[in-house]
Amino acid sequence: MAGPRILLSPWRQSLPTLVHADEDLATLGVAYVDAVRRAGGVPVIAPHSLDDDEADSLLVVVDGVVLTGGDDIDPAAYGAFDEASIGVRHESDEADLRLLSGAFDRGLPVLGVCRGLQIANVFFGGDLIQEVRSDGDAEHPMVDPAKNHAHRHTIDIEPGSRLSMVYRAETLEVGSLHHQAIGRLGDGLVATARTPGGVVEAVEARHHDLLAVQWHPENEATGDALFVDVVDRAR
Repeated sequence: MAGPRILLSPWRQSLPTLVHADEDLATLGVAYVDAVRRAGGVPVIAPHSLDDDEADSLLVVVDGVVLTGGDDIDPAAYGAFDEASIGVRHESDEADLRLLSGAFDRGLPVLGVCRGLQIANVFFGGDLIQEVRSDGDAEHPMVDPAKNHAHRHTIDIEPGSRLSMVYRAETLEVGSLHHQAIGRLGDGLVATARTPGGVVEAVEARHHDLLAVQWHPENEATGDALFVDVVDRAR
């Protein structure tokens, strides 16, 4: 019997192809698909631009949602001027916010990854730090991909949180593939992990089935635990 169907949001990028020097593509790292499969779920990749009816039609036939990483969120979405964003796409923000709203309306479990955590914070009325400066903690601008993949830091997990139950731990070492982070925490969210310097690394919702993290569990040796958790919640 097939497992729960898990909807994955793609990342819209302009990339060279055999047909065009620069083509608009809805992309998704295979690591997300493989992680959902290993967890016992059936991955379903969403179109990138969705209106309300399309989002509703998709969410009716799935059992859970993973909001994946990608470009920065348009600062206008949280009432700010653009000071340090990279690759902003307004239609991507609207699609992810529609998926999140629809998932909550239907009581579907949601896992947010990197941008997915930031989308959740904006949805709940919070804002973002557009450039997290390195201060000896962990965060830094995304300049060199190789260095970013190698850069890691420790987080402190809130005892008794869902995250602590998923990992059965109160500290964890994770990657640092982001240059933005949560500023003002959205209403209804609880920060359940932080860096030693205080940067929010995970949130959970008080009244919705949401767990979102700032790092990329699909690239982590311990990351399968989060995908098993969302698939289990989807059952």
